[in-house]
This record gives sequence, C-alpha cells and structure tokens, in this order.
Amino acid sequence: MEKDLIERIEKARSGIEESYKKIINIYLNEIKDIYMSSNLRYRKSLEKRLDLFVTNIKERKITGNLCFDSEQAMAIRKRLGISQEKLAEEMETNQAYISRIERNDRIKPNKKNMRYFLWLKKQGYNPFDLK
Repeated sequence: MEKDLIERIEKARSGIEESYKKIINIYLNEIKDIYMSSNLRYRKSLEKRLDLFVTNIKERKITGNLCFDSEQAMAIRKRLGISQEKLAEEMETNQAYISRIERNDRIKPNKKNMRYFLWLKKQGYNPFDLK
C-alpha cells in the first residue's frame, strides 16, 4: 500500500515537471517570436531585460519587478540634479525608501510606490522605449 502511494506521488511529480518544461518552452518560443518581429531598438531593450532576468534567476533574486529598470530611474533622478533625500522629501518618505527602489529591492504595489512611479512617468520614464 505505502509503496503504491509513493509510486503514484513520484508519477505525479514527474508529470508536473513535464508540464513546467512545456510551459517554459511556450514562453521561450513566444519571447523568440516577439524578438524576431521587433525593431533593433526594441530588441536592445528586450536583450537588456532578458539578461537581467536570467541573472536574477541564477542568483535567485526574482522579486516580481521584472520590468522595472532601476538604472534608468536613477539616471532620471540624477539628470534632474535631485538627491535621494530631496526626492524622498517630495514623496513624503525617507531616503532609504528611494534607495531600495533604485536597487530594485522588494518593490511591492502600494500607494507610496505608485506616487514614485507616477513621478517617474512625468519625468519621461519609459523602460521599453515605447512611442
């Protein structure tokens, strides 16, 4: 009885693994199709994000913020000559919060983050160079 249960569990695990492999292959093919049908500018943007995504997977640092380009966000703030402290004051928060966002560290959807992202958008933030 116990041996039968173990075999059934192993068979189920194997089936789940195969399903995950199929799902991943579907995503990879979709990414490939999007890449191949894109212009050079978008391809460069996509390559940068895919590289970051793969690096984060390897380092087990997936945070749910795969589309956020913290380097571009920081560059916007610096281009405007605004310190993290000044921006934090404008956002009614603290400098550590701005630092966490610019490191892409544990960003979760909430009101405070939305204020920051709306500010970025007003400043021209456009991670995919969309028209």
